Amino acid sequence: MTKFKKIVSMILLISILLPLIPIGEIIAFAQSGVVIPQMTINYTYKERDETQLDKISFYITARIDTKGAYDIKVRDSKGTEHTIGRITIDDNNVDKLIYPSFELRPKDNIRINQIYIGGQIINISGPTLNPTPKITKMQTYDVLLGENLRFEGENLNAYGSTMTIEGLGQIVPNSATEFSQPIMTGNPGYKTINFEVRGSHSQGGEVIQNVTYPNAFKLMGTLKELGDQPGDYLEIIPEMGEKESVAYIRANNGQFNVKDGVGEYSVFFLTDTTDKYSVDNMAEIISYSQNRKVMKIKIPKGIQDSKSYEVQVTNRVKDPKGNIDAQVLERKAVKNKYFVIGADKSPVITSITPAKGPDTGEVVRIGGKKFDEVDFIDGFDNIQEVKHNEVLIEDKILDNVIGDIIGSEGIDTDNRQDKVFHIKYDVGGSTTYNNSKVHSINRYIAVYVGDRTTPHTVNDKPVYSFDEVYDSLSVRVPSSNVNAEKQVNVIVIIQTEIETDEGTRTIVNIVTNDNIKYTIIPSHTRPSITKIIPEQIQVVQRGIGYGLKEDMVITIEGQNFKVLRSRDNTTGKDVTNYPIVGIGANLENSDDGIVLRMSRKRGTSRDIQK
Repeated sequence: MTKFKKIVSMILLISILLPLIPIGEIIAFAQSGVVIPQMTINYTYKERDETQLDKISFYITARIDTKGAYDIKVRDSKGTEHTIGRITIDDNNVDKLIYPSFELRPKDNIRINQIYIGGQIINISGPTLNPTPKITKMQTYDVLLGENLRFEGENLNAYGSTMTIEGLGQIVPNSATEFSQPIMTGNPGYKTINFEVRGSHSQGGEVIQNVTYPNAFKLMGTLKELGDQPGDYLEIIPEMGEKESVAYIRANNGQFNVKDGVGEYSVFFLTDTTDKYSVDNMAEIISYSQNRKVMKIKIPKGIQDSKSYEVQVTNRVKDPKGNIDAQVLERKAVKNKYFVIGADKSPVITSITPAKGPDTGEVVRIGGKKFDEVDFIDGFDNIQEVKHNEVLIEDKILDNVIGDIIGSEGIDTDNRQDKVFHIKYDVGGSTTYNNSKVHSINRYIAVYVGDRTTPHTVNDKPVYSFDEVYDSLSVRVPSSNVNAEKQVNVIVIIQTEIETDEGTRTIVNIVTNDNIKYTIIPSHTRPSITKIIPEQIQVVQRGIGYGLKEDMVITIEGQNFKVLRSRDNTTGKDVTNYPIVGIGANLENSDDGIVLRMSRKRGTSRDIQK
């Protein structure tokens, strides 16, 4: 009976003391004398790279009751063991709280599952214990205000975790593997994403794990002046071409901000929304149209052939040698992608013959390659049977975007019909475009040499040549009125219409070459006299008038004393203009006075007329 009372007394004593004892510390201390009341593990990634873990930092609160040296090791999620440091316990810190910290530079994108302190194993994380979020793929590095931030990952909504975006506060993921939510507020610039997970390790102490993705994405402002209403867009013309070729970006309902010929924009060609802005994918901006609706650019040299690119118009990068990506804070996407054709695969202008001519107009030949071929158009399959069968001359109103583009080259745009070469093609039965059966292909080619031209004809048939090595189109340059020699651009517009089961697709290519120009020479230039030798001549009276006493040589110096030959477009005949020099002539009547005239009938003989 006495033994029973003693047992009951001991049970009562234990039940009173038990709530007063810190159980966690008892458990952590039980085998090795190591107590870990709190631990923080920080995973820090490299900037704008969710796949490259830069470092793992450990901050430990511990108490160890036995003196000695304790190796600190960790085991990662791949099963690899790493030694991260050592703790030395002596008379100064034995059985006292200490705060050691360590750092690991991992080679892989890992998580820490266990930590070893003096041989004691403490479980930190795992599938069921404090699972740690991880972003595996950012799907949008640049996010416009109002658009969705998107990324893929693991354990994104893990129990006990919170997700915070710099400057935007806490956001709750709805899925463990995907995140997609709109960003409605915030200032443009880089944003850091952080996950915090709070829980307990296997010995009962607190574990805080932070996963930080510095500058994970960039919040971008919008270029409202280029159109901010539904239906407003930017488009690039043509939609395909070689590197370093010329293209045009057109705002359908907006205008580029341009001051003194300099615009407030840059243009980049990106493989997708995760691509970085760099000098390699930045286009050269050549000029803007007078109405500020069109930007003329040169395709970047640093991008790859046979790939499609998303085109982004951004705020102007003022320091191309600096951090370009950091300078881009606003953008507007071009609605259509640009496909880079391999070298020598797209249409090109190589010559104009002759390279100069009078302003009365003449026939010229535009030389080049690929004027008639369709194999450079992305989306065609089985085009080996496609051959042109007929070339006609027609009146054609080209696509309505042409007006703005031609206007950017200083050519008058009045939206009237062009006189064009019309190429008709035979189409094979297996030819498809974007996986849709092709029923017909028609191509319309218009040539501009400073202005609209008309196809040259012989016996009412267009003059042209298409072969594998060299193509040519003969056109008549329109007459103009210039007072001095003027260089003008040579432009070939190729509009291809492809009829398929899905409807008709129109593709526009605008072919230019900054090295190919045509020079218009004035056919009527007013001469000017700078010097006459002698300045005085002696005359004698002859009846009611006066004449020269004797034959003499008069030297007249000046400019534009030209004999010009041209063709009259109305009659088709050659016209020769000779200079006439009058001495004391009546300005109203060049035949009144002493006149030196170059005779048309007698070549270079001179007549002195009264």
